[in-house]
Amino acid sequence: MADSKFRIDPETQKRLGSQVLADLRANLWPVDCQTCGRPLGRWGKPSLEVRAQDGIATASLHHQRCRPPAWSDGTVATGGGGI
Repeated sequence: MADSKFRIDPETQKRLGSQVLADLRANLWPVDCQTCGRPLGRWGKPSLEVRAQDGIATASLHHQRCRPPAWSDGTVATGGGGI
């Protein structure tokens, strides 16, 4: 299903399903990027990021350049350098 309000990655589409995505489209309004704080809308469709942890998921909108659309399961990514 194509989405005209924001960018969604395939994993998020699969996990949330069409009804939840329809609810998000109806209730999330692209105002300010949750990463940089600048207004959304000037640089194309915002990216939907969903973070899920301990049975709770939060959805937020970002500029594509600030954060790509993604599903995050609460794990922390670390660099390969190590200490």
